[in-house]
Amino acid sequence: MAIARARSADMVANNYFSHTQPDGRNVFDIISASGITWFGAGEIIAWNNYPTLETSVPAANSQWLNSPGHKAIVVSTTYNYVGVGLALGSNGKKIWTAVYLRGPDRTGARATTAKPTVAAGATAATKRVTVSWSGADVKLQVLTSGFHSFQVQRRVDGGAWAMVWIGTTVKSMTLDLAASHTYEFRVAARDKAGNWGAWSMAKVTLPSATGSVTVTR
Repeated sequence: MAIARARSADMVANNYFSHTQPDGRNVFDIISASGITWFGAGEIIAWNNYPTLETSVPAANSQWLNSPGHKAIVVSTTYNYVGVGLALGSNGKKIWTAVYLRGPDRTGARATTAKPTVAAGATAATKRVTVSWSGADVKLQVLTSGFHSFQVQRRVDGGAWAMVWIGTTVKSMTLDLAASHTYEFRVAARDKAGNWGAWSMAKVTLPSATGSVTVTR
């Protein structure tokens, strides 16, 4: 996306419209210079001077889809990442750039926690809490690396996070927990390329004997 924005900005700053910059470089040179690992790439550009984004966006999209060469890149099944950039000229010109790329999986896997369940504990002072979760690698158009494992952490009453598991494929745990405390759990998933996704949270507040349980996720 940063490369797409920079390409549009360069066209506005130097008053040209081309896949080749005045310095002789093209998008393939720029991708390589950025240090990104890539196996294939494509670039499409468009410009118009429609006054609002609501009118400029569909106009650029129509230009691309009505050009066989541009449409071939848009509908290609060989790319797995795309970034779109826009630059605005002082004369109202809007220059759009979309950079498509085929490269290694850089997208973290996804974890999702379910709403915890609470049952009677082994003693009157505890509750039996079951926390479960699921996960999968985010599917890319090509080169999805696949799901690897979960990381699970917990904390009590807003304290420090403690590791429960890392590198596990387990999808639930059941604990007898003391009443009058708040327990938080978080789960993240990793793909086979080593990319971690965002945390997914679950929370249980266990009351004293006379209170009511609060469960959130």
